[in-house]
Amino acid sequence: MAPLSATQLSDLASKLQSLLASTPYACTLLSQLTGGTTSFVFLGTLCQPVLDQGKREDHVILKYAAPFASCHTEFLVEATRAVCTFPRRSPQQSIYFLSNTLDFTPQTFEACMLHALETFTPPPHPTQPGLTIKTPKSYWYDEAEKLQVIQHIPSTAPLSHALRTLNTHQAYTVGHALGHWLRSFHTHTSSATSQKLNEEISQNEEVVRLKYKLTWEQGSSALHLLSSYGLLTINEEQSAAWDAAKGRAEEEMQISDSTNVGVVHGDFWAGKYVFSSSVSLGGLLFHFSLWTWLLRASEETSAHDASVLVPIDMLKDGLDLHVIDFEFAHSACRSTDVGQCIGDLIERCTVSPALQPLAEETIRGFVGGFGEMDDEMRWRTTIYVGVYVVNWWSRGPPGRKDQSDEIRGRAVELVKQGLEWVRAGWSKDAAAFLNTPLRILFGS
Repeated sequence: MAPLSATQLSDLASKLQSLLASTPYACTLLSQLTGGTTSFVFLGTLCQPVLDQGKREDHVILKYAAPFASCHTEFLVEATRAVCTFPRRSPQQSIYFLSNTLDFTPQTFEACMLHALETFTPPPHPTQPGLTIKTPKSYWYDEAEKLQVIQHIPSTAPLSHALRTLNTHQAYTVGHALGHWLRSFHTHTSSATSQKLNEEISQNEEVVRLKYKLTWEQGSSALHLLSSYGLLTINEEQSAAWDAAKGRAEEEMQISDSTNVGVVHGDFWAGKYVFSSSVSLGGLLFHFSLWTWLLRASEETSAHDASVLVPIDMLKDGLDLHVIDFEFAHSACRSTDVGQCIGDLIERCTVSPALQPLAEETIRGFVGGFGEMDDEMRWRTTIYVGVYVVNWWSRGPPGRKDQSDEIRGRAVELVKQGLEWVRAGWSKDAAAFLNTPLRILFGS
């Protein structure tokens, strides 16, 4: 399975430019961006700048949902029939749907989510009111062509890249802000005012099935692969817990009325929260070029030394984070968002051990910001972290041959730990987490 050829990609860009030619979002140039899995993502240079609340915008983001995945042309992406209840509006009113009855694709769900979040104002962070978290706007959506135009956030640096430039205090604060935002997002989308949104997003059944495939089915394949290599031994208790948790996940694909079930972001890992283009540092403007310098410098610096790269005053002077990419939004247990964030950070310090203090402080802040969980939510989170890290082997070439033997060796140990976390979470064995990053979930 291969991506589009250069010629095919050029033809697609020309097609999209033609579709936008008569709109306020006509573009002189489209440049493909990396990161799209099920959709093609482009940076569009506008023929004429547009004004958004008095601010000049020279670029937009285009997302195009083809009937196949952008990275694998033979992987078909199914559309689901649904009805969108959001009103048709003009381009000047933030979002424009060309149809009121939508053949839902990931872009349709994302457009609905971004539109709904325009009215979402999370409460200020309790200790860092200058640290705000925002979501981009969806300007325009063509249902027939599955093309969406989204606000461009210039020169962003995702937390997955920026983490190494923070110190532990900053890592904790950013994590706390993300947890605070996520809890507010879950609360907002479960309120009576979000009932229509819940009805819309609950129809994203294709993503529910896809998430199950990408976690439990691929996780089972990863365990089988490592067992066949003689790298992993699964005991009876672990096997029984894995099968039971997997079976519950399959059954719950049809359930939407549980206490902790509601609208979730669906892809809440460190590449989906990005720092905006500039940050004030003692009166100086901290641009993306400096981010690039910091990242380059930090590659040759230990995590401890890297802590001096970004002054703590960064957070006092104000900082914007943006949560992006809502195309995987669906109805599920909210522990999946919490567990994915934690699992992703644990993976990062497994691949780069120097990041462990920063990753753990981010997790500690994130859990603190998210706030109190009931026991069921806590156990489900541990299980989801477990299945997520087992799937490290599924997020790359077979056997993760893109990584060194040393990293793969550490990852085998992580898979073993993830399997044990599923067992411990299923059997409610809190003692199993005492010497792991998940001890944070239990107040340690």
